Amino acid sequence: MKKFKFLKKIFTNIKFQEKKNFLVQLPIFKELSLKDIARLMRGLKEKTFLKDEILFKQGDAARALFIVSKGKVDLKKTNPDNTSEIIGHANAGEFFGEMALLEDMPRTVTAVATEKTHVFMLFKSTLDNMVFDRSKAGVSIIHYLAKTLSARVRTLTEDKK
Repeated sequence: MKKFKFLKKIFTNIKFQEKKNFLVQLPIFKELSLKDIARLMRGLKEKTFLKDEILFKQGDAARALFIVSKGKVDLKKTNPDNTSEIIGHANAGEFFGEMALLEDMPRTVTAVATEKTHVFMLFKSTLDNMVFDRSKAGVSIIHYLAKTLSARVRTLTEDKK
């Protein structure tokens, strides 16, 4: 009975509802049940970055995927000659840093907020827990990440032709 009171309290909380409504409309989470979304929400960290604030730097340890809920982020690559170029953007409803969930390698770009930006961070440990505790949900997320990475690699290789 205690569990049901807790769930009722959570599902009637306005901030919770806004967060849930945002997450359920994202393609990466479309296959998740409301129970899985609630579990996922407990593991997401929220953070707001100011304009020109760095979310992470190229070479940093990668631990989380970033989901932009408000704002915009530029993804910049530093070249060997120390010049920098913008190679992508992430707007509200988009995510970046997905390789962090799949491999233990340093960041390949620097992410900078171009305006006040609010993000949700999905850490590798949270996804790993979902894979083991809620395998259908975890596999659904990983499957979507694999499709996204494949599409991004295809776009990069087609651009070079």
